[in-house]
Amino acid sequence: MTVQVGRPVPAAGDPNGDWCCPVYVEGFTGRVDRAMGVGPVDALLNATLLVRHFAEDLDEWSPRAGDGQD
Repeated sequence: MTVQVGRPVPAAGDPNGDWCCPVYVEGFTGRVDRAMGVGPVDALLNATLLVRHFAEDLDEWSPRAGDGQD
């Protein structure tokens, strides 16, 4: 499974000056989504909350799952 969280960047053309952070979770988002925030830290926090929501939807989840060390 691939989980990717990109660097927060200013949202293009946003009149409020909001930021976005690209997020991709293989098998969950299906595409690269944008987590929005009122600043770069807020956008990054919202991206990690999206990943956490995905993890909570699984019955069993571990960052080390499948590496043969469990």
